[in-house]
Amino acid sequence: MIIRSVFVDSLAGPSYLSTSQRANGQLSDSQALFAQLAAVAISLALVLAIAVTMALYGRRVNGRVHEMAAADPDGILLNTYRRWDPGFQAALRELGVENTGRYGVFVVLAGSAGVGIYADYRPPTRLLFIPWTDVHTVDRGEFEVGIRGIARIELTVQVAGGSDVTLPIVPSQTGWAIYNFSSAQRTKSLIARLSRLKSGERV
Repeated sequence: MIIRSVFVDSLAGPSYLSTSQRANGQLSDSQALFAQLAAVAISLALVLAIAVTMALYGRRVNGRVHEMAAADPDGILLNTYRRWDPGFQAALRELGVENTGRYGVFVVLAGSAGVGIYADYRPPTRLLFIPWTDVHTVDRGEFEVGIRGIARIELTVQVAGGSDVTLPIVPSQTGWAIYNFSSAQRTKSLIARLSRLKSGERV
């Protein structure tokens, strides 16, 4: 009833305000309360819309990983978001991949033969495949976000002409937290597993 009264008062207009108050743009208590409630409602609606959008996109991205994992149960799969590390897209371009900016979240699939980079959905499109024979090293790297250091995977890849390109990969967290960086411990574990794959061991 209070909200209804405030709404009715706001529609009725500030007839009970003095001419000087209306001229100065002053609001009554009820109108101020209505404005505050409206602002809160709009803010909550925006937050809810963003949360729903992120959840739906996260579900789609995770669904792609689950489908690819079912097709290659022995592989190592991870998501990486293109905006986290500009060096990732730059390295892809050096390795011959065009139009990297059109993709949001990439999938990295490492198997016994090498490492594939995928994008798109149903079916995922392989943008690049790097055989293990072209990967010189699998190392731990780091980049900074503010004052925080974020662990990443670094693959040193040989390209035509004998030069090397460092491909930095920042793993996403699993599940619904795909918009966050993986922990340093998980990244360390992924590096160890990738190193074993490169050497021909089972992971």
